[in-house]
Amino acid sequence: MDIELIDTVIGDLLNVNFVSHDKNAVLAFLGQLQGWRGMLDAVEINAARRLDELSVTAPADLAAATQRHCRSGNTVFNRATTLVAIPALAEPLRAGTIHGAHVDTVAAVMRTVREEHVAQFAEQLPKLIEEAVHSRANPDELARLLTKTARALENDDGVTRFEQQRRDTTLRTWTDSRNGMFRISGSFDPLSGALLNGRLNAAVAALFAERTPSTCPTDPGRKQDHLRALGLLRLTAGSLGGFQGAAENIEPDDEWSAFTRNSSPRFGRPEIVVVLDARDASVEANGGRPVLDWGIPVVLPACALEKLFQRADAHPVIVRNGAVLHAPGELNLGRTTRLANRAQRRALRGLYATCAVDGCAVTFDHCQPHHVTYWENGGRTDLNNLLPLCSRHHHLVHEGGWTLTLGPDRTVAIVYPDGTIQTTGPPLHRQAA
Repeated sequence: MDIELIDTVIGDLLNVNFVSHDKNAVLAFLGQLQGWRGMLDAVEINAARRLDELSVTAPADLAAATQRHCRSGNTVFNRATTLVAIPALAEPLRAGTIHGAHVDTVAAVMRTVREEHVAQFAEQLPKLIEEAVHSRANPDELARLLTKTARALENDDGVTRFEQQRRDTTLRTWTDSRNGMFRISGSFDPLSGALLNGRLNAAVAALFAERTPSTCPTDPGRKQDHLRALGLLRLTAGSLGGFQGAAENIEPDDEWSAFTRNSSPRFGRPEIVVVLDARDASVEANGGRPVLDWGIPVVLPACALEKLFQRADAHPVIVRNGAVLHAPGELNLGRTTRLANRAQRRALRGLYATCAVDGCAVTFDHCQPHHVTYWENGGRTDLNNLLPLCSRHHHLVHEGGWTLTLGPDRTVAIVYPDGTIQTTGPPLHRQAA
């Protein structure tokens, strides 16, 4: 291996002058960079295999040599194991048409396949991987493709998968040694997750509809994460007694005084927005039937849907070609309030599964309604003046020099600081992954 040659190539990459690149050139470079990353993943796996032959503590040695966490070392060796079990992944990885995360995805989906179906699934994998390579599928798209195939093998309306998801529901807690923060990480079956998410949304809406605590970050995304954390405390803590934390570090006369006194927190039933997309293209693609979106990115068996509707309030929203044909509640608040109400959020959820900026995959639940004509400039809190934006694009509109306009059919035009214009829309509702 010519180390000097590699150093020269890397040096050339570090000195690329992006100022002279237009958008297409930058995107082409990033695509090529991802291909090189896949090639490097393949090289790292081969090196790890050799290290495994030389050392009994190979994962720890790899982590130390690469200055990564021990779990990262285990990931590389797990990838090596996956390549042995699924040889069809090896050549695309060497060619850079996939990268390590694709290998991790295949392994993760394989673990969900029932033992009696593993052989059938493995037979279909080479064709599925070839299809993913041809379509340049990212790891999430590959996961959806593989999961759809695995579920078809079960052929029981998702009951077996749902039962497995119930068994796989877990919650882990630990203290982060880097900053001393208490951490929580969990995985929940879709029914439990939908109910928990609905409760959190209801808690945040009830507690912070008018004002937010002084502990809130200014970044829109982090603000919502902060409020959801406090909402979780409210749902689980009940009477906090002598507890002192972020939830009580707030002015004594605001909503959180009730938080500390109320031992029976109740925020009503969680909400599920059921979107009926009657868009012409959707109907044609679905064999003449409108598309239903329950707000849950998996297929639930009938028994789970029945439980969901017993425990949550369902609000139907009907959309077609960028227009809301039906949504419960008041959708036009004018200048009476700056904040979008729950009815407007439901309607926006019916139109957008993700951030309104084309190509952004941030899901609607992690976006905030944005006034296209700013509230400060006389903008109204009406549905035709609201767009869901993620924190990044919210920042670019307010501080990055972007200008948005929203057409009657919800076509969005973005004028960038250099004067170029990008037009997208009307929104094509699709279920978020």
